Amino acid sequence: MSTLPDRFHTMMQSTRTQLRLTLHRHADHVVQMSAAEQAQHLETIREFVPYPLTDDFSAALPIQEGCELAWSCAVGDDTISGELRLDEFLSVIHSPAPSLDRPEWSDDVRQLLSESRVFDDQDYSGNGRMSLLRFTDDGRCEVWFYRQGELFRLSLSYREYLERLCETRGLYDWQLFFADPADLRHSPGLSGRAESVLGALLGALSAVFPETDTTAYRSICDGMRA
Repeated sequence: MSTLPDRFHTMMQSTRTQLRLTLHRHADHVVQMSAAEQAQHLETIREFVPYPLTDDFSAALPIQEGCELAWSCAVGDDTISGELRLDEFLSVIHSPAPSLDRPEWSDDVRQLLSESRVFDDQDYSGNGRMSLLRFTDDGRCEVWFYRQGELFRLSLSYREYLERLCETRGLYDWQLFFADPADLRHSPGLSGRAESVLGALLGALSAVFPETDTTAYRSICDGMRA
C-alpha cells in the first residue's frame, strides 16, 4: 500500500496532466522517504518543537516540506476552484500566531488563536481562509478552520487533514465536511444553508475529480439531512 507522501506526490503530479484543470500555482516539494527515514526525521524535528509530537506525525512530515497548488475548472456555466499552501513544518511551528481579531470574539477565542499556527492557507485567492494547528497542554493536537470570521474545530488529526487535502486537492471549503454539524447549522456565515453548501461541495468534488471515492463525504451529507 502506498504511503501518504507517495499519494500526495502522485496527486500533485497528476494535476499537471489533467487537461480539465487550469493551474495557477504548482510547487511540489514532497520529500520521498522510507519509513526508517521518516522516523529519524521525526526525531530530528522533535528537538526543535516545543510540543509533543506523536508517531502519527512521521508519515505526514515529508509532505510539510512545502507544497503549493491553485487550480480552477470550468463545469458548465460554473467555475470550481481549489487551493492549498503548506509551509515547511518548523517554519509553521515557529511562526507568530495569526493576526486575526473580531470585536464579537470572546477572550477564549482570542486565547485559542494566540496558541494556534497556520499550516495551510489560501494565499493565491486571498480569501482569508486558513487551517490552524493548536497543541494543548495535555499533548493533543487540534485542527481548526477559519472562514469569514468563524472558527470551526475539525474532527481530523493532522495526518487525517493531509489525507483529505490530498483527496479534495484543496477544493475551497472542503474542511466544512469535518466541522461539527451543530456549528454548521448555527453558522452566521452559512445562514442556514449548511446542508445545501455541503451538497454543492460534494457535487463539485464529483464533477472535477470523478475518480475520487466520495463515500465518506456523501455519508456526511446524508447525516446533515437526517
